[in-house]
Parts: sequence; structure tokens; C-alpha cells
Amino acid sequence: MSDDHDHVQLEYQPALPINNGKVILWLFLSTEIMFFAALIGEYIVLRFGAPAGTWPTPQDVHVVELLGATNTFVLILSSFSIVMALEAANRNKASLAKTWLFVTFAFGCVFLGIKAVEYRSKFAHGIHPQMPRSLLYDRADVYYLSALRQRVGELKSAITLRGGQGGADLTAEDREHLELLTNLETNMIGWAEWTAGRTDDPVVRQAALDDVAYRVYPLHRDEHSVELQSQQEEIRNAEMLGRLQGERDGVAEDRSTADSQRTAAQEKGDGLRSDKDKLQTRLTDAEAELKKLNGDDDADDADAANNEDAEKKKQIEDQIAAIQTQMSELDNQLAPLDAEVAGLNSTIALADASLLEYEQNIKRVGDRMAYLPTLQGLEHGLNDKHHFLMLPMKIPSGNMWASTYFLMTGFHAIHVIIGLIIFASALPYRLDRSKANFLENTGLYWHFVDLVWIFLFPLLYLF
Repeated sequence: MSDDHDHVQLEYQPALPINNGKVILWLFLSTEIMFFAALIGEYIVLRFGAPAGTWPTPQDVHVVELLGATNTFVLILSSFSIVMALEAANRNKASLAKTWLFVTFAFGCVFLGIKAVEYRSKFAHGIHPQMPRSLLYDRADVYYLSALRQRVGELKSAITLRGGQGGADLTAEDREHLELLTNLETNMIGWAEWTAGRTDDPVVRQAALDDVAYRVYPLHRDEHSVELQSQQEEIRNAEMLGRLQGERDGVAEDRSTADSQRTAAQEKGDGLRSDKDKLQTRLTDAEAELKKLNGDDDADDADAANNEDAEKKKQIEDQIAAIQTQMSELDNQLAPLDAEVAGLNSTIALADASLLEYEQNIKRVGDRMAYLPTLQGLEHGLNDKHHFLMLPMKIPSGNMWASTYFLMTGFHAIHVIIGLIIFASALPYRLDRSKANFLENTGLYWHFVDLVWIFLFPLLYLF
């Protein structure tokens, strides 16, 4: 301040040497920081707010830690190379600066290449952000089982259409696929539906559904419980098969007894009907003879009738009455026999239906017991062994994980692509000292991209 009391004079010191481009970049990065902080915060809330054991592990969703670590190392090297490019530009070594910038560009391309491999692996296993392409279900329930049956039906229909009339044009591979699909439809999906429908125990019902989901896409967390359930199922199936066979034999024995009783009743009824037919013949003859005698009486004079004809007519009438009485008694004996035969017919019909159901169930249990070792031998599941299946999978919170994973890594990949575009646009120019500010601002942006990945890597790959 001067000694002049009338005016105040201020002296300004020079500010930090920050150019306008850097100020704008820092403003841009501040918004990007808030954007990615929101995404990362959202993931943390969802991840650690999920019930214990329901969030997918990296193995469940084909996240390879080595690839993530490699990408982290690549980005760190790229941050070093962009710094070296800036240092070379400050020293006015344009050729060296361009070389380091190209190295940074190459590292960015390597990062995207590895990320593309990771994306392709997930897409190949049906892991997409959300429906309709996603094959992920949060739980094994009736909707999941219905989706499985629908998918198997679609595959069978496609193979059948390729085979033409009678399946004559099916290739050996198509025949193998059709046999596999039929077995899955009967001995896996159908078995789960049958098992769930036969019990009121929700634990047993859910175990049957979980077993199907595990055979399609095994989760490591379910391995021990499913192995235990498989051992228990083998015991239950053996017991069930023995019980069904015993019950079937009991029903068959009851049917045989009923059939014998029906045969005896029918034979007795046939004998009674034979007697009735004989009586009916005698009755017809007697009625005809009586009619003839009555006709002869009409032809003669009334006073010509004699005692002998009257006595004969009375004998015939008594005979007719006796035959009718005997026929009535036979009818009374036939009525309960016919009712007994009708009842036995119903019993035999029910027994036949029960025997058919028992035979079907025995076959179902036997087929399941024969096919179960094949299902148990699938180390990595049906989808991994038979890639054409692409069956729906049960991954708890899988859709939520996929949505957040692809959202965060997708936005990060877009930022990497933007950085590569900037690098590519700068490569044709001479990168001397005049481009140092440009390289510095570009480097700041690239460091930010690298820093974001440093946060994403442990969240997505290690926890």
C-alpha cells in the first residue's frame, strides 16, 4: 500500500500457471468422479445389502481374477507410458513422445481386447444384463422349471423339423441330441415335477427343484448339499422302488382274487341262466300245448268237452305256474350274482388302472436310478458339457449382478474408447513442447480412467 491516503493501490501476485484447458478438464473430471462414485456406491449397497450367500461369486459368473489383474497391470503401464510421453514432449523429443503415446494407445487396445474376451465368455454362458436374452433365474421354482421345459421343447422341435417325415434325415449328432433332450425331459425335469407333486413337504419339493438347477449349472456353494441330497435320493429311490413293487404285487394279487371270484360268479350265473333257458323252453312248449287244447275246445261243441281234457289242461296250467315260480326263483338268484359281477368288474378295472400307474411309476423310478449317475458325472453342468443346450440357469441375484457389472464396466470401457480416440487423433501430429499441455490434460483424463478401474477391480473380481 502506498503512502497516499487518498487512494488504495493493490498489487496482485501471479496465480498458478493453470491453462483454461486444464481448468475445464478438472471440472469435467469432477462430474465424472461423482458419476462413478454413484455407480460404485450403488454396487456396494446392493452387494453388501444382499442376504448372505445370495450374491454371485466370481466363479459363478465366469469372472477370471487373472484377466482382471492383467488388465489392471496393463492400465498401470499405460499410465506410466503417457507420463513418459509428456516428459519426452517437455524435452522437445517429438519422436520419442509419439512412441510413448503409441505404446499407451496399444495398452488401451489390449485392455479392451481382454475385456472383450471376458464379455464373450459371459455371453457364451447366457449371462446378459437382463431379460429377454438373459438365462439367469434368482431361484429354482415352478417358473424356472417351466422355462427349462420350454427350452427343451424348442430344441426337440427344431431337431424334429430338421429330420423331416419320420426323422429319416436326422444326422447321428441330431439323434444323440434328441436322445439327450428326451432323457432330460423325462428323467430330470419330469422327475422333479413328479417328485414335487407327490409330496407336501416344502423341503423335499425345493430339494428336487434345486437338484435340477444344479445339474444345469452347478454353483460351488451348493456342491456339498446337492451331493448329500443325491446320496439320500439314491436311498429313497431304492426304498420307493421296493415299496412300489410290493404295492403293485399286492394290487395284482387282489386283482387275481377278484378275477377268480368274478369267474366263479359268472360260471354260477351261466349255470343258472342255462337252467332258466331250459325252463323257458319247457314254458314255451307248455303254453303252446295249452293254446292248442284251448283251440280244440273252441272247435268242438261246448257239450263235447270231457273231463279228461279239463284235467289235462289243469295239469298244464299247474306245470306253467310251477315253471314260472322256478324262473322267478332263478331271477332272484341271478340278481345278486349280476351285482357281484358288476362290482368285481369295477374292482378289476380300478386294479388295472392302479397296476398301469404302478408300472409307470416303477419305470420312472428305475429310469431315474439308471440316469442319475450320468447327471452326477457332470462336473461343470449340462450347459458346459453340451453348449447347444443353453438352458436357463439359477444364480441367486444373478440378474442384479449382471446389470451392475455390465453397467459399470461398460461405462468404463466407453471412457477407455474415448481416450483411445484422443490418442489416435494426436498420433499424426508432431508431439513437441507445444503439445505438452495437450498431453498433460490427456494424461490426467487417462489417470482418472485408470483410477476408476483400480476401484472396480477389487469390487468385481475379488469380493
